[in-house]
Amino acid sequence: MKKVVAYIRTQRALVLKEELRKMGISAMTIADITAWTSFRKISLQRRGIPVSYDLVHMAKIEIFVTDDLLGKILNVIIEYTRTGEPGDGVITVSNLEQVINISTLGKDENAVQKS
Repeated sequence: MKKVVAYIRTQRALVLKEELRKMGISAMTIADITAWTSFRKISLQRRGIPVSYDLVHMAKIEIFVTDDLLGKILNVIIEYTRTGEPGDGVITVSNLEQVINISTLGKDENAVQKS
């Protein structure tokens, strides 16, 4: 089992959610976050003085997936979120030792399958 976390542009989150749902992903967490990066600055004028903002709004998507779906999931995330411009985001993948569905008591792959 893997945990995939993608930090992406907010405006791409709903499109990505629908594509993952079409693939059979039955659950994911989507959160609006504020991220800091020194690479992306928005310069505005306030009372004639330039002001730079380096906090950006992003969406954080977390998904638990089986090892066999990992490659497909990563390809879908990249395909539907990549613009080629700075600020597209980042994807992380980590191993999960155990996953337990509290209501069904399903473990690992059985914990993330549709009920």
